Amino acid sequence: MNSVVYDIIMTMYGPVITEYIKRIEETIAKSLQQYPRTFVMRVDLRFPLNPDLLSKCRMDAGAITRFMKSLSSKISASEMRRSKTGRVHKTILRYVWVREFNKKGKKHYHVFLLLNKDAYHLPGYVDRKGSLANMISLAWMSAIGLGANECKGLAFFCHSDNFWIEHKLSADLDDVVYDSVVVRTAYMAKEYSKHSDGERNFGCSQK
Repeated sequence: MNSVVYDIIMTMYGPVITEYIKRIEETIAKSLQQYPRTFVMRVDLRFPLNPDLLSKCRMDAGAITRFMKSLSSKISASEMRRSKTGRVHKTILRYVWVREFNKKGKKHYHVFLLLNKDAYHLPGYVDRKGSLANMISLAWMSAIGLGANECKGLAFFCHSDNFWIEHKLSADLDDVVYDSVVVRTAYMAKEYSKHSDGERNFGCSQK
């Protein structure tokens, strides 16, 4: 990250956790190494406000892990189905997530997903079966143990934070799109919204 980008991040978000920034950039680099054309998208994962639904949903620290496993399985199953009708571009699911609390103390997650752009270039419509958005919504429903009708709107898609990055096949990744992705994902590294309650506040894919 160059100094100009770092100054922009500090101006926008204030103090940030530099280790988080490093992990974010490493995750982006891994995706670009495997997929020179990478699709990056953001989704916010929330818990229900309705007290009755809240009491029955699974809000433990494992929710985000269950979500990632479920989504990865759904993507793999979709690839297998589509492979029967022709050539399919496959993708590994990479991700960065952060746990935050709003002013009322409500827990939620911000998630950036990184995928092969040749496999997915947009999330699609959430109500269209088989779309990436639909799989994301269903995966969150599964992770927190609620039914489809109970989970509407709990996976919120931030369409302004959808990006296509193309690796220029050189060491120079200092371009406008790449810098924009780093700046937007750096939101997850801001210090003030993190709680110290024994649970992890940040995570990313390892591969």
